[in-house]
Amino acid sequence: MKLIYIWALLVVAIFAQTLEDANTLLGAKEYKKALKSYELLCKKSVAIACRRASFIYATGIGVAVDSKKSATLAKRACTLEDGRGCTNLATMYALGVGVEANSTKATKLYKKACRLKDVDGCAKVGFAYLKGIGVDKNISKAFELLSSACKQEQQEACYNLAILQDKKGNYKESKKLYEKTCSSGDALACNQLGFLYQNGLGVKKDIGKALHYYIKSCQGGSKMGCENRDYFNDKRGKKW
Repeated sequence: MKLIYIWALLVVAIFAQTLEDANTLLGAKEYKKALKSYELLCKKSVAIACRRASFIYATGIGVAVDSKKSATLAKRACTLEDGRGCTNLATMYALGVGVEANSTKATKLYKKACRLKDVDGCAKVGFAYLKGIGVDKNISKAFELLSSACKQEQQEACYNLAILQDKKGNYKESKKLYEKTCSSGDALACNQLGFLYQNGLGVKKDIGKALHYYIKSCQGGSKMGCENRDYFNDKRGKKW
């Protein structure tokens, strides 16, 4: 019995060392070697190795992009209860990458990811309930999930929660959320802040601040932000 216990400890140590070695190879940009190590570990049920091998195939880092292999490895990671692996697989079903697009399967996998404490998965489930994607629309569930994910600094959840607050007319609350996500670089959130200041929703109407946020949104890559900035430039007859 004692020998079995010692052997189990040795096996765990070997796996941990091998995973660490694979991570070192990845950090050193030895992508093909890292991929082989991750795939070997994946066969031995090391979930994170499956997920990382999936990522390499998905992005084509040092190897040819292979979406089907990426999906297979993500599925293996998810089966091994890796929350992020489930989120990645769900996104593949949502977008039809490596698998046939299926919004119902995607949402089911996001739910599993959320149960496994992956905050991105929870944010996606919240969005699914908000829009009725793969599930019946349920605003109360959406609010609960998005609020929880936002508290964990998941910016996409904060933005969608702000949209939900807008729909409820809670503009003061949405302003706080837009400020949070805009300051983190979310161009769409900056545009929404501009809209609030332009129309005096939850804030004192301030065209100068509205233009400031539209410019920031445009600089962040939002086409809508650029259109709103140009509207004010044309209206005021000056460039900013």
